[in-house]
Amino acid sequence: MTAVLGAAAVLVLLLLAVLLCPVRYRCRADRQGGMAEVSLLGGLYRKRMIWPEPEEVPAAETEEENASDESEPEAPQPVKAETPLLLDGEGHPAEAPLPAETEAQDEETKKPGALAVLSFAWDNGTIGIVLRAAGKLYRHSRPKKLRLSGRAGLGDPMQTGVLAGLLYAALPGASDITWDYTGRCFDVTAEAEGRVVPLYILYIFGGVLASGPVRRTRAYLKGRSPQISPETA
Repeated sequence: MTAVLGAAAVLVLLLLAVLLCPVRYRCRADRQGGMAEVSLLGGLYRKRMIWPEPEEVPAAETEEENASDESEPEAPQPVKAETPLLLDGEGHPAEAPLPAETEAQDEETKKPGALAVLSFAWDNGTIGIVLRAAGKLYRHSRPKKLRLSGRAGLGDPMQTGVLAGLLYAALPGASDITWDYTGRCFDVTAEAEGRVVPLYILYIFGGVLASGPVRRTRAYLKGRSPQISPETA
């Protein structure tokens, strides 16, 4: 028993160590596509995604697939059995009877519409909880390094100047764009690097899912009447 508890404690410590290890991310995007990369455990695990994905099919494989498609005849499609037609006493088609229990169950599990769910979530404070959690996620995961480079212009000097001023104010020190005040162009490359701690992300999501208003909203979304009204949430 002691050995089992010791092994379980070691596994828990290893899991906590992994969750506390920062996950670093790096992404790049331009007009031709982009790239996103995440690394864990100091680069021991690395995953990269590139879009659009290159599609390269060898010509020999394509010719073999075409030849096999031409040589093999199409298999006959199975014939589906028709459902027997129900007739009433006078020989007219009759609808299949629907049990009363099924009708009552459908009424109980009828889900509310999107506007009703949004109104319920607004009244009981779910939207506020989600927005505060989104702010925490942004502050934690925002890029530590952000760089915008390239050339851009809106074709109008005043509009281009306003856009440049807004960008310099919103992202101070991140913009290295050459502005074209007379022409219209957009050839900008965005690069970002940062890191997140998985345990903190799980802590935020767990707090949102465990809160009372969110649990009642999820129950309302599934068609179940919550135990507490939105006014008392």
